[in-house]
Order: sequence, then C-alpha cells, then structure tokens
Amino acid sequence: MSSTFIPCRYCVNKPGPFPGFYYVVKDNVRYVAECNCHKEWNALQTLERKLIEANLWPDLDYDPEKHYRGLKSAKEVRNLITYVDNFETKFFNKMIYMTGPNGTQKTTLAMWVGKELIKKGKSVYYTLMENLTISLSPDFSSKDNDDARKRLVDKALSADLLIVDESFDRSKMTLYKSGYQIPLLDSFLRNRFDIEKKGILFISNKAPDTLAANGFGESLHNFIVRNTRGSVLIFKDEYIKEANVIDVKGLFE
Repeated sequence: MSSTFIPCRYCVNKPGPFPGFYYVVKDNVRYVAECNCHKEWNALQTLERKLIEANLWPDLDYDPEKHYRGLKSAKEVRNLITYVDNFETKFFNKMIYMTGPNGTQKTTLAMWVGKELIKKGKSVYYTLMENLTISLSPDFSSKDNDDARKRLVDKALSADLLIVDESFDRSKMTLYKSGYQIPLLDSFLRNRFDIEKKGILFISNKAPDTLAANGFGESLHNFIVRNTRGSVLIFKDEYIKEANVIDVKGLFE
C-alpha cells in the first residue's frame, strides 16, 4: 500500500485546495469535492493502520482461492472462506483450531482471515501464545512494563477475533516448571470464550488432543478439545514442496 497519494487523471489538473480535492461550482456557490481516487487511497491507509494495530501483515496480497498451494487441504481452505463469509451471523463466538506441520500456510491463511474481517469492520488481534502468556503474568519490576502487558491483554480480550499463533508448543514458548502460567492462560481463554462470547482462532503444530501430554494440563486440554469439536482444520500441503514458482537458478545468476 502506497503512503504517497497520486491523483488520478480526472482530478490531477483540476484546481483545488489539496491533491485529490477540487473545486465545484453549483448555483454560483463554490465548494470542495473529494475525488474517488482519494477516497480509495484514504480507505487503504485506514485499512493499513488497522492491520498494523492488529499485528497483521499490512502488505498481504493474498487470495486463498488463487494463491493456496496444494490439494490435500483444499476442503479446509473452503471452510475458512465460509468462516469469513459467515463470521457475523454464525462464527463470531466460535473456536477454530488450525493445525499441521510447519510450512503448511497456516499463518498466511490466518492473516488473510484477519484482514478480511477487518475489511468487514470487525476488530482483530494477532499474537503469539508466548507473548500472550508473558503478558498475563504480572511484572512488578516496572510499572511501564506492567501497563504495556495490560494493554496487550485488553486488546486480546476485546477484539472480535483473537488469533493465537504458535499455540501449545513447548518448543516455542517458555513455561516454568511450576506451571503457574497455565492457570492464567486457562482463565483468560475461558473468560474470553465463555464469558465475553468472543471467537478464538488457534494456529498450532500440535493437535488439540495432545495438549495434556505436552504439559498444558487436563483442564486446558479438555476446554480446547470440547470447544473445537467439528472445527479442527488440518493442513497438510507443505508450501515449499507444493510451490513451483521458485527460480532454481538462484538470486545471483
């Protein structure tokens, strides 16, 4: 998305106070009109700002129907499209669990979901489970740090959709031996889902029925499994293996 506005052919040579705005005279009264090209540019700037605030990729130019690589999980992709199309009426308070190995395009698809919902006027917040877990733990060493953590938690709690990446993977997050963070995570997720009735989209390399075995406790395990029955999306198409657009000659040839 360009941060520099370029007037279109219709308004570029018209007199006006600013680029994208021009004077119109009607009934001997002059007023300022905004060109459609400026309206479109301004809408893109607003969208980009919202994407950045949501921690989503602002330059994502992706359409799963055109750009998804592979056939093994085509049904799961269609389910995600249905999820976006019917979020407001059917899925705003549902829990979705995207799982599969690394490189199966899960995060890109989730970013697309977030962007499409923001375009529909919904609020979205993307975070890693590591960052969410850290933010749920009070930091008494610094008021500024503690305030920053609370702001992240507030965003994660209030957004219409919370996207949690790298979920329930002990190799990608720090859990102390005492396990004291797990009840905090459990409480937050229950508060958001059961009390606030807001949707959650998890992205994970771990299947939901392995949570207890991975050290996240029976309570959290049962909560996730119970609320993702019928909404686990398994991705099997590894992008590097499926993609055929790589220049094998290399960058320097």
